[in-house]
Amino acid sequence: MTYLSHYEETKGKEDFKVSGFYRKDYVGLHNICAFLWVTAGYGILMGLLGIVFLDVLLKHLSVSLAAVLGLAVIAGYVAVLTVYLLLSAGIYNRRHRDARKRVKRYHYHLTRLIKLYEREKE
Repeated sequence: MTYLSHYEETKGKEDFKVSGFYRKDYVGLHNICAFLWVTAGYGILMGLLGIVFLDVLLKHLSVSLAAVLGLAVIAGYVAVLTVYLLLSAGIYNRRHRDARKRVKRYHYHLTRLIKLYEREKE
């Protein structure tokens, strides 16, 4: 009984929220958030790098250099986004799986406790 109470007060709160989602929905929701944060972060980083190296860029600017830099920025964004989304999907998949295991174990112990109380009533 103390195990159940301790679980409800610590990890149980988060586990019950997580296990309320289907795995695909949970992972998809967090991947959307990750996509938005990576996009914002990459945009800010490229903006800051552009400001820092603005004098060098303007000094050597040509059409071919602009095209190469544009392709490099886009390729870097796609690479960073792909790696981050794959890692994010793996992490949140594991979190959901582990939370479901803990919730199932909690329900198993809860069912045993209820049966024990019913036997004591009789």
